[in-house]
Amino acid sequence: MALIFHQLNIPFFFSLIFLYTLYCILITLTSFLHRIYSQKLMIGVTDIIKVIYIAVFRYLVLHPVLTLVKTSSIIGYREKKNIWGQLKREIQMQEYDNLLS
Repeated sequence: MALIFHQLNIPFFFSLIFLYTLYCILITLTSFLHRIYSQKLMIGVTDIIKVIYIAVFRYLVLHPVLTLVKTSSIIGYREKKNIWGQLKREIQMQEYDNLLS
């Protein structure tokens, strides 16, 4: 709707995504290097490049996909919660009552 009425600032949107991704990469890289430093391990430049690639994939691909899956599951549950009915554990409860008596 905002795109139709030209209320959405696309360059700002992309710059915000870019800055957010850089921030997430920085946080991921800092925690990774802290763990390496605290365990006194040796790493190479390729390991740091791999961490950057994983962080970019995580924050640009994985997080939006997981958000979409969580949202669709909540919507699907609310639509079908009355159709599924209720679960009853009659057999287990009878066995439990028999054990008590």
